[in-house]
Amino acid sequence: MLKKSANIWVPLLVIVAVCGLTLVNMRLPVSTRSWDEFAPRWTAARLWLQKGYSPYSEETHTETLAVLEANGFEPDPQNEGYFMDPAFYLIGYLPFSFIPFPLARAIWMTVTEVSILASAYIAIKLAGPKFTTVEVLLFCLSTLVWYPCLKLVLTGSVLPPFIFLVLLGCYHGLRKDGVSAGIFFALAAGMIPVSLVAAIFFLIWLGSQRQNDMSDIFISGLAFLLVTSIILFEGWLPDWFARVIQLRPGTSWIDTPLVRLAGLIPTAATWLPVLLHAGFLLWLIIEWYSLPGSQPRVAIWKLMLTLNLLYLFNLHSEGAYLLLLWPALLLIFRFVIEKWRTFGKIIFWIFYSALVYFYWTRSQFSTGWQLKEPTSLVLILPAVTLIGLIWFHWWATKSPAALVDKQ
Repeated sequence: MLKKSANIWVPLLVIVAVCGLTLVNMRLPVSTRSWDEFAPRWTAARLWLQKGYSPYSEETHTETLAVLEANGFEPDPQNEGYFMDPAFYLIGYLPFSFIPFPLARAIWMTVTEVSILASAYIAIKLAGPKFTTVEVLLFCLSTLVWYPCLKLVLTGSVLPPFIFLVLLGCYHGLRKDGVSAGIFFALAAGMIPVSLVAAIFFLIWLGSQRQNDMSDIFISGLAFLLVTSIILFEGWLPDWFARVIQLRPGTSWIDTPLVRLAGLIPTAATWLPVLLHAGFLLWLIIEWYSLPGSQPRVAIWKLMLTLNLLYLFNLHSEGAYLLLLWPALLLIFRFVIEKWRTFGKIIFWIFYSALVYFYWTRSQFSTGWQLKEPTSLVLILPAVTLIGLIWFHWWATKSPAALVDKQ
């Protein structure tokens, strides 16, 4: 009976769950409030629609500060309450601008939570571990209480939906659905700049198999977004560049995970970051050299390595980019589970629980949210995934009888 009526009760259950999440988000205590990343987008969309103000204007900034103060939030330390996205993303916030700010923010928090859950599910689909339905639900739901993800929700981060688009683009790219992959990568390119490298990865791999539909749709999508924004928001490009230069003068604001790694050796802090960035970029190029014509299982391993290396190049060491490492983590434990079966699953859940516990014990939750995370939180997960990918390299790419290929 449940299976026959699933098309009725499953959508209803989802709607009830989403409404429940929104109500919970509206009733969060004041003690959980810190800075907010959603207010500049909501205000910019509202003022552009009602009064025609540029999203980068001082009037928009002043109104944003007033909205934040009235609702007990502080400006985002990174952008100081300014709207800093490319103008075409403002269209996505227009539906929220018709709703009062508290409700609009609660709905956006729900969108962020759903994006995190969906990213966890796509990570499982990308890596392909043999999880039961209960294990899939447990892994996805547990991600919401993982410290970096909870912080993204409570600060109204706008990055998780676009991280989800990047992972979804990777999923469709591996399935050789170039049209869908091109659309998703084009939509995410302005918010997640490193996604351009992931798009190039699939342009090379699919192009070597004479599937060029992704390149056409990807370039057309970027051109459409740019032309549309120029028509709707006249003169936004110089305003955007001026605001970026004003808030980020020089290079001192660059704080990639590799800069954090170099900071562990203070005496080499001036030259080591450049050397590390150049070295990891060279590693990526070497791995891509054999990408054209690669078998799917080889392409999967190279994609996981690419996502890991892209994380090391994110400019602010933001926690949202840790979501890009989930597929590699699950791929590693896919091999562990296939090798040791039940014992492998026990190893995975023990390690995953320890990872969640480690991030909470090293978090800054007790002292209030901080923009910059401790270096240990920035580096521990990529270190684990890179070591694991290197450890299983031969098994994943060259073994003539790899368990990964067996039914």
